[in-house]
Amino acid sequence: MSDWTVAKEQVATYQCGGGGACTAQAPKGYFTYDATNVYVGLDFQGVNTPPNSGNWLGIYFGNGAGGGATIDLPVFKGAININRTIAAGAGIQYGFEWQSTSGTGTPSWFTWNNGGGSWTAGTFPAAGVVGYSSANNTVEFSIPLAAIGATSGSTVAMFAAVVGPLPGTINELFRFPAAVATGGSTNNSNYGYVFLDSLASCSAPNVQFKSY
Repeated sequence: MSDWTVAKEQVATYQCGGGGACTAQAPKGYFTYDATNVYVGLDFQGVNTPPNSGNWLGIYFGNGAGGGATIDLPVFKGAININRTIAAGAGIQYGFEWQSTSGTGTPSWFTWNNGGGSWTAGTFPAAGVVGYSSANNTVEFSIPLAAIGATSGSTVAMFAAVVGPLPGTINELFRFPAAVATGGSTNNSNYGYVFLDSLASCSAPNVQFKSY
């Protein structure tokens, strides 16, 4: 993925089992932003779970303030009906689900309903972009800052997870950044880390983390 700066934007991906240590995975994640958009990329090179294999990708956005989402996006619960916990302190307010078999199809967009404690379906931002290459096993997303209630001087919280369809369940393949396993089944532990980036900071995006 030649349009990314590895030293500042590349992040290792992890699978985090319930109660156990996180294990580094072969795919690489990327995260950065500019004055108008936040960008997320995934490179599946060298693994047997490419983005054209029917996997689901979920990306979550917030502002690092309290009162955010506390449960997974709908499809990520899977047939086993597990709601992995998202720390409310991360302030996650938006998310989308995208299935890789849909190629450049439009993701499903959701907003967190604070009062109702649930996700509400909405419309993927008109300026949002999905860049998908089945030949190179890569996918990239561009989301307008305005769509997630952010500006060039504010703070963005973000994390992503990829799950694969398996018989009778949906199992997590990997996530980034690393999360502390705090319970749940082997491949469905709760989320414990997010990127928490001050968009006005001089620090590289891939070093601005926060745990909960």
